[in-house]
Amino acid sequence: MKRIGLILLLFATFAVAAGDSSEAAHWTLAEMKAFENKLSQDPKTATDNPMLAILNFTKGHSVRRTSFGKSGIAEIHENGADVFCMLTGEAEFIVGGEIVDPTTTNPGEIRGPRISGGITKKVVTGDMIIIPPGTAHQIMVAPGKRISFMVAKFAR
Repeated sequence: MKRIGLILLLFATFAVAAGDSSEAAHWTLAEMKAFENKLSQDPKTATDNPMLAILNFTKGHSVRRTSFGKSGIAEIHENGADVFCMLTGEAEFIVGGEIVDPTTTNPGEIRGPRISGGITKKVVTGDMIIIPPGTAHQIMVAPGKRISFMVAKFAR
C-alpha cells in the first residue's frame, strides 16, 4: 500500500502540472493498482515516464492528513490545486459550478455555503480526486459518517 501511495502522489503531481484542465480528475483504487502493475511490468517505464518526476515542495505546497464527520464548506483556490487521497470512509465531492453567496476569505481563496450547478462524484477509501486551480469544490459527508484523507496542495 505504501508503494500505491507513492504512485498516487507522483501520478497526481504529473496530472496537476500537465495542464490547465478545468475538470476534476478521479481515479479508483483499482485504476491506481492497474497503473502500478503497468509500471511494474516494464522497468524502463519507471525511469522514462514523466509521471515519476521527483516532487519539489516549495512555498505554497503542502501535504496534510484530515479527518472529520461533517460536510465542508464550498471553496475555490484560484492559485492552487488540491489532490485528495481517501484513507477511510466515503463521501461525495461536488465539483465545478458556482459558489452560492461567495466571500473572499484570503487572497485567491473564495468560500461559501454551497455550490450550484456542480457535478457530484462519489469517493471511497483508496480513491483519489484532483481539483484543478479555480474549480469550486465541496466535500459532503453523510450524517453519522466519518472520513479521513490526505490532501496535497500545489500552488502555481
